[in-house]
Amino acid sequence: MNLLFIIIGCLLVFVGLFMKITKKIELISRLDKRKKYNRDKLSAFAGNNLIYMGLLEILLGIITLICFSKTRNKSIIIGIIITYIVILTFFSFRVTLSLKNYEISKEDGSN
Repeated sequence: MNLLFIIIGCLLVFVGLFMKITKKIELISRLDKRKKYNRDKLSAFAGNNLIYMGLLEILLGIITLICFSKTRNKSIIIGIIITYIVILTFFSFRVTLSLKNYEISKEDGSN
Protein backbone atom coordinates (compact mmCIF):
# COMPACT_ATOMS: atom_id res chain seq x y z
CA MET A 1 0.00 0.00 0.00
CA ASN A 2 2.85 2.40 0.82
CA LEU A 3 4.53 1.87 -2.53
CA LEU A 4 1.18 2.37 -4.23
CA PHE A 5 0.89 5.84 -2.65
CA ILE A 6 4.39 6.70 -3.87
CA ILE A 7 3.74 5.42 -7.40
CA ILE A 8 0.41 7.28 -7.65
CA GLY A 9 2.09 10.41 -6.29
CA CYS A 10 4.83 10.21 -8.93
CA LEU A 11 2.18 9.76 -11.62
CA LEU A 12 0.26 12.82 -10.39
CA VAL A 13 3.44 14.93 -10.33
CA PHE A 14 4.25 13.80 -13.87
CA VAL A 15 0.74 14.61 -15.15
CA GLY A 16 0.83 17.98 -13.35
CA LEU A 17 4.15 18.91 -14.94
CA PHE A 18 2.91 17.71 -18.32
CA MET A 19 -0.26 19.82 -18.02
CA LYS A 20 1.66 22.87 -16.85
CA ILE A 21 4.30 22.69 -19.59
CA THR A 22 2.09 21.71 -22.54
CA LYS A 23 -0.98 23.70 -21.41
CA LYS A 24 -3.28 20.71 -22.05
CA ILE A 25 -6.34 21.89 -20.16
CA GLU A 26 -8.35 19.22 -21.97
CA LEU A 27 -7.10 16.77 -19.31
CA ILE A 28 -9.28 18.48 -16.69
CA SER A 29 -12.54 16.66 -16.08
CA ARG A 30 -15.74 18.71 -16.00
CA LEU A 31 -14.20 21.22 -18.42
CA ASP A 32 -16.91 22.70 -20.64
CA LYS A 33 -15.59 22.50 -24.21
CA ARG A 34 -18.00 25.22 -25.37
CA LYS A 35 -16.48 27.88 -23.11
CA LYS A 36 -13.21 29.72 -23.59
CA TYR A 37 -10.63 29.57 -20.80
CA ASN A 38 -7.37 31.34 -20.14
CA ARG A 39 -5.10 28.42 -21.07
CA ASP A 40 -1.94 29.78 -19.46
CA LYS A 41 -3.43 30.51 -16.05
CA LEU A 42 -5.74 27.48 -15.92
CA SER A 43 -3.02 25.02 -16.95
CA ALA A 44 -0.64 26.52 -14.38
CA PHE A 45 -3.30 26.37 -11.63
CA ALA A 46 -4.43 22.81 -12.41
CA GLY A 47 -0.85 21.62 -12.97
CA ASN A 48 0.30 23.09 -9.67
CA ASN A 49 -2.60 21.43 -7.85
CA LEU A 50 -1.75 18.06 -9.38
CA ILE A 51 1.89 18.54 -8.38
CA TYR A 52 0.88 19.43 -4.80
CA MET A 53 -1.46 16.43 -4.70
CA GLY A 54 1.28 14.14 -5.97
CA LEU A 55 3.87 15.46 -3.53
CA LEU A 56 1.46 14.98 -0.62
CA GLU A 57 0.78 11.42 -1.78
CA ILE A 58 4.52 10.71 -1.99
CA LEU A 59 4.99 12.21 1.48
CA LEU A 60 2.10 10.12 2.83
CA GLY A 61 3.62 7.00 1.28
CA ILE A 62 7.06 7.71 2.77
CA ILE A 63 5.64 8.48 6.23
CA THR A 64 3.56 5.31 6.26
CA LEU A 65 6.50 3.30 4.95
CA ILE A 66 8.78 4.56 7.72
CA CYS A 67 6.37 4.75 10.65
CA PHE A 68 3.61 2.24 10.01
CA SER A 69 5.04 -0.42 7.70
CA LYS A 70 4.84 -3.22 10.28
CA THR A 71 1.51 -2.28 11.82
CA ARG A 72 -1.48 -4.59 11.75
CA ASN A 73 -3.71 -2.04 13.49
CA LYS A 74 -6.81 -1.60 11.33
CA SER A 75 -7.58 1.88 12.65
CA ILE A 76 -4.20 3.22 11.53
CA ILE A 77 -4.63 1.70 8.07
CA ILE A 78 -8.16 3.13 7.78
CA GLY A 79 -6.86 6.54 8.93
CA ILE A 80 -4.18 6.49 6.23
CA ILE A 81 -6.72 5.59 3.55
CA ILE A 82 -9.09 8.33 4.74
CA THR A 83 -6.21 10.85 4.60
CA TYR A 84 -5.47 9.71 1.06
CA ILE A 85 -9.11 10.17 0.02
CA VAL A 86 -9.34 13.61 1.67
CA ILE A 87 -6.23 14.83 -0.18
CA LEU A 88 -7.55 13.65 -3.55
CA THR A 89 -11.04 15.03 -2.93
CA PHE A 90 -9.86 18.43 -1.69
CA PHE A 91 -7.59 19.17 -4.64
CA SER A 92 -10.06 17.76 -7.19
CA PHE A 93 -12.89 19.96 -5.92
CA ARG A 94 -10.54 22.93 -5.68
CA VAL A 95 -9.74 22.74 -9.39
CA THR A 96 -13.30 21.95 -10.45
CA LEU A 97 -14.83 24.80 -8.44
CA SER A 98 -12.21 27.28 -9.68
CA LEU A 99 -12.87 26.70 -13.39
CA LYS A 100 -15.25 29.65 -13.52
CA ASN A 101 -12.43 32.00 -12.42
CA TYR A 102 -10.48 31.18 -15.58
CA GLU A 103 -13.28 31.65 -18.12
CA ILE A 104 -12.78 34.39 -20.67
CA SER A 105 -15.83 36.60 -20.87
CA LYS A 106 -17.10 37.81 -24.23
CA GLU A 107 -16.28 41.42 -23.34
CA ASP A 108 -12.72 40.51 -22.36
CA GLY A 109 -11.45 38.99 -25.60
CA SER A 110 -7.92 38.77 -24.19
CA ASN A 111 -6.18 35.46 -23.57
